[in-house]
Amino acid sequence: MRNFVLNGEAVDATVQALFVEYRDDVDNQIYYKDYGYEDYEPDIPEEKLSSVSGLGKGKLTVAGQQYGSNTRYKGYSKQLVLRKYTSEIEYSEEDIHWLQKAPTTKRVLEFKDNIEGAVNALNANVNDDAAKMIYLAHGTTFFTGGDGVALASRVHPIRKPGAGFAGYGSNVFCTNTGAASTHKAFTPDTLVEALQIMDRYVMNNGRQIAPARRLRILVSTELADTVAQTLQSLYGPNTDLGLSKGSAEFQRSRGRTIDYRVVVDQPQAYSTYWAIVDLDRAKRMFFMAWGWKQRLMDESEKRKGLRYNEGSVLFGPIARDWRFGFFSKGDGTAT
Repeated sequence: MRNFVLNGEAVDATVQALFVEYRDDVDNQIYYKDYGYEDYEPDIPEEKLSSVSGLGKGKLTVAGQQYGSNTRYKGYSKQLVLRKYTSEIEYSEEDIHWLQKAPTTKRVLEFKDNIEGAVNALNANVNDDAAKMIYLAHGTTFFTGGDGVALASRVHPIRKPGAGFAGYGSNVFCTNTGAASTHKAFTPDTLVEALQIMDRYVMNNGRQIAPARRLRILVSTELADTVAQTLQSLYGPNTDLGLSKGSAEFQRSRGRTIDYRVVVDQPQAYSTYWAIVDLDRAKRMFFMAWGWKQRLMDESEKRKGLRYNEGSVLFGPIARDWRFGFFSKGDGTAT
């Protein structure tokens, strides 16, 4: 870190160095990657993300007949929304003096706490917005997909006419015809049902998606014990029935690995909500876009003997496709 000059007076860059140090130290308190996000760096702030399907099935052709044409279908584009959050650090010239001279003094420890607090404030913004994409997925107050509906919806349109559930896709509970069902509570049976729905997702070219292999259940603090028990319980209520279908061991025999994470910032009001993320699909569909990560401005401002540095972060969660996840409110209401 370089030094900078303010009003002809050199100010040590130790404040900057401390900010970066704490930003790195508290990385274990940034949870968004646990939820399946992939880092993404846009070239422009208004960048649009979309997906393109593979080709449909080939056409049966007799000898001498012209080859059948094929089509790729573009997904629904979504424009990035980057949010900027800021946090200001206040310190005095005495803070800098003692920081340079005696880095173990009580005053310095208090100053370091101030720096850590500013970094944690920005981390909290990242964690909060990452969580909102999960538990607010059923509405459009926080995020609306490029297809014009909520991230979790029974009526995602499919580009190819007639594909899927009478032209629609669903990543919530529904009937075989795509009609409304209910937001089912988490149980071993509803977990299996959700996994079956995820393996029946239809791509924009009308073809069924490849089966999910690496799965993660995202739950509230209140639901975590129930999910953990389901994944760890090898047998159902009747041991003659063999392995529980919802256990991680049974799912491994089906070629799936499955674990769970608590969405730390999911409020208690959403305690019944749960979701499943396909970690492989999420790498192509579910992003945390960064304008910049937590940083401190090079310049400080001096007011009445105190200096101020401003820390900020610019980022935005975005899904360019809905097929990476499945969502349920778990409260028995209609989908």
